[in-house]
Amino acid sequence: MNRNEFIRIALAGAGNLILLPSCVRSINPYRFFTVDEAKCVIALSEQIIPADDEWPGATYAGVINYIDKQLVEVFIEDQSKYREGILALQLTCQQMIKTATKYW
Repeated sequence: MNRNEFIRIALAGAGNLILLPSCVRSINPYRFFTVDEAKCVIALSEQIIPADDEWPGATYAGVINYIDKQLVEVFIEDQSKYREGILALQLTCQQMIKTATKYW
């Protein structure tokens, strides 16, 4: 391998390393939920099981991963109910924000 080939290969490798983080971020780590649905379920779970000074909350306990796994392996028949419920929660929250901003 001559010097020009080495430089060309090294630059190609460096370019791939630069692009890798943007590619990894686009991968969905969940099996059932979309990233936006997961954010919604995490926020809801944290309201039910919040972290405090003594105990960690739902996120630390892995609630989202547990629910995601159960919806793919055990409660397959409930998948549409979850999707509908999450969408309804998101729409309700958006409507509440619109209403609240009218008075600010």
